[in-house]
Amino acid sequence: MKSTIEAALLASLLALSVAADPAAISVTATAETEGTTGDADDPAIWVNPAAPDLARILGTDTQIGLRSYDP
Repeated sequence: MKSTIEAALLASLLALSVAADPAAISVTATAETEGTTGDADDPAIWVNPAAPDLARILGTDTQIGLRSYDP
């Protein structure tokens, strides 16, 4: 019985893994952050749960250090 359930589960997982790829979605930027003089790296988005309008985009810059952008 256990092997039958395992076989059915494996067959289900295999069937799901070969499903068709979802359609590609085109995304257009509405804004762009200012350029940096160094190597911008490690982006992160922080959202203030109490005030989402105070969100920040953070990143590192090899020449300056930590950078913070208003979205």
